[in-house]
Amino acid sequence: MEGNSRTDRHAVLIVTYNRAALLRECVEAILAQTRAYDDVLIVDNASTDGTSDYLNILERKERFHIVRERKNLGGAGGFSEGLRHVHTLHPDWITIIDDDAVLEPDFLEQIERAIGKYGRSYRCFAGVPLTDGIRRGHRRRVQGRILKKETAVPYEEYRRESFSCEIGSFCGLVMADSLIPEIGYPDARYFIWYDDTEYCLRIAEHTRILNWNKAVIQHKAVVDDSGSYVVGWKEYYGIRNRIHMAGKHYGLCTKEYIILRKRVRGMLLLVRLLLKGKPREAMQTGKLYHCAIRDGKRKQLGLHPVYRPGYKP
Repeated sequence: MEGNSRTDRHAVLIVTYNRAALLRECVEAILAQTRAYDDVLIVDNASTDGTSDYLNILERKERFHIVRERKNLGGAGGFSEGLRHVHTLHPDWITIIDDDAVLEPDFLEQIERAIGKYGRSYRCFAGVPLTDGIRRGHRRRVQGRILKKETAVPYEEYRRESFSCEIGSFCGLVMADSLIPEIGYPDARYFIWYDDTEYCLRIAEHTRILNWNKAVIQHKAVVDDSGSYVVGWKEYYGIRNRIHMAGKHYGLCTKEYIILRKRVRGMLLLVRLLLKGKPREAMQTGKLYHCAIRDGKRKQLGLHPVYRPGYKP
């Protein structure tokens, strides 16, 4: 039913984990939409902070559907399972967000305007996430023929009515449900990071993303602009998944280039830590980079037994 927004059914998918206060703000923004969502599906990744009590209340409300996981599947697993459940509700369009995304009251109304205008040309739309301004990494394009490169959409294009791109984060991505039988679900084995990029590259085989700049999301992510950087458990998944994704979508040349860059970065971090008199941290950081690169090359995905949430070198 793309292009007929006045009669389309809209669902929103939220994945949450141990952020009850943020989830409440996220849901309140959904309930305040000037154009109501027909279905709201929330995937709880086995939260332990009281999220379940809030979900018990929501579950009794009309339009709400709650999926409770027995363990933390990460964002990738949560979105994969969530889309499987949302698909059974037969919406026309699915808005995908994390629990730290607060939709402006007219977000869906604006998206419907975009669908009404461009719905016959595009099957995926997105809005503008704001975290102390525009974070351009949420919307990217793929450039190059042999050596592929992802580049953020320039700031000036956000001043237009809209722009198109190939990659969008799962922060205000609105996809046609009809894409799911054609491309499947996000790769749950990624656990976190690059699952949205990999999924968008599959979407790009069927349609580009139309970013409608009047549809705004307040993204409550914590951004560290201090310039300091500490390697943590998420780094493992970022390196591994990026290598796997490049091999799948960009080809051998780009994959090997990314591997080289990651090896150089890992060496520089190791040397920096040694110069700071932190030999143990240097050794653990080097090991993390080695494991991530090796596993990305070997396509060994899933939750790593060592690099689990909370791990630090």
